[in-house]
Amino acid sequence: MATRKTTTVAEPRKRGRLLAAVALVAALVVPGCDAARHDIDEDTIVLAAANTFASGRTAELLEDALSVADICGAVRVRYVPLASSHPRDIATALDGESRCTIAVIGDRSLLMNVDPEGLPADIDGLIVRRVDLAALLDRVRALRDDGVLIATAPLGIAGHVETPELVSVAEALREAQLVDVDLQAIFTPLQHRELFVRGADVLDELGEELLARELVSGIVDGSVDVPHRNAAEAAARLETAAFDAWLHEGNLAKAAALLALAEDTPAASTRQAARRAALHTALEGWNGGAAFASFDEHAPDPDAPGLALALALANRAPRDWIPSDPVEAGLVAASLSLSAGDDTAAAARVAALVAQHPHRLDAWLGMQLMSLARATPERLRGRAIRALEAHSHLAIDARDALRVSNPWPQSAPSILPALIAAQRPFAQHTPSGPWFDTARRRARLGFPEVATLHLDAAIEQHRDLHPIALALREALQH
Repeated sequence: MATRKTTTVAEPRKRGRLLAAVALVAALVVPGCDAARHDIDEDTIVLAAANTFASGRTAELLEDALSVADICGAVRVRYVPLASSHPRDIATALDGESRCTIAVIGDRSLLMNVDPEGLPADIDGLIVRRVDLAALLDRVRALRDDGVLIATAPLGIAGHVETPELVSVAEALREAQLVDVDLQAIFTPLQHRELFVRGADVLDELGEELLARELVSGIVDGSVDVPHRNAAEAAARLETAAFDAWLHEGNLAKAAALLALAEDTPAASTRQAARRAALHTALEGWNGGAAFASFDEHAPDPDAPGLALALALANRAPRDWIPSDPVEAGLVAASLSLSAGDDTAAAARVAALVAQHPHRLDAWLGMQLMSLARATPERLRGRAIRALEAHSHLAIDARDALRVSNPWPQSAPSILPALIAAQRPFAQHTPSGPWFDTARRRARLGFPEVATLHLDAAIEQHRDLHPIALALREALQH
């Protein structure tokens, strides 16, 4: 994702100057932007942009993911809205010490700062504005000297077609080796997807979720320059990389090697110890829950992802433990009901989980694990895979699910705690897929009735989409 890396732990660097007036307005009208409270400090990652993530939701999603996975320790992520994405406006809008500032350069707002003497030229029917690239690159160099990480602006299909000069800006930044986070390169292959508002340069909710996941991956692999500050953060990044190697790459040897490196550093928290136990179980098998043998009801963090479920599967979970993740909480409750001999209550709980969370592989595996489905394992497996294939924006996709759940269903207890731990950083992300994307597109074009009919057809043809399709249908009607 980036062209610049720092391999040593650095002191927080000066990041520019924050425009108080802009920050005050943003804190009032932009979710997730608290700059008016002057709470940007050495524990804060700043996302600065004009158009790209105008809702501010990227900051919320990134903070949640980084915090749950302990990748950056105690961290806040703040969105600072900019007057434009020109570097001279960025330089006047940033102030104070932050851990890291990522500034997006080259969205459509950049063209507001083009010198009117640049003489617009009519080329193939398009008005092309002349951007003074030499002056822009000089200003970008000054920003980077001040420690700001430079990101190119992602563009949808309309942005590529209507403003080709912005593509040229990104190319010039790359050629000058001034790009730290190449968002335009990441999103260009996806420009035909429903990720932008009107296909231009403003990411919609799904686009912001994808951006947050890309930033997490970049921080973990070091391509986004947010150096770890201590051994615990470095170990947490190794653990996240091990989850990726196991779940997304299918490389068990790599996952085991990364986990071994992480364990050179003692776990700094119950949550970190639980992540490691979940990885060991996924890689080595359930073995009676041996990896979780050292945990009991006195663990200081009962909400550590996967821990409550692992103890429930080992018949050791306290009854007052209620994880915040609804799927894990449901599986824990079902397991406790099963242990108490109340098969009817357990069956009702897991059936409700599948109905409410058809995009969650762990809900399906929990249903099969407890042998409560009347369907045959093969039929249930087919339903699970079909449901997952219908959702394209997930932390875990259908291909990953198919691989890690073999052999079915014997693998279920081994992988359930790890699946919960792997997806928890992205729990706020919106289930989506072809049905939903088409409905959203038609609604945005001004045809909500057509979108509703499309969702009705989805509900009729694909029962596993039912709860999410109904929720979207209701949202479109309001």
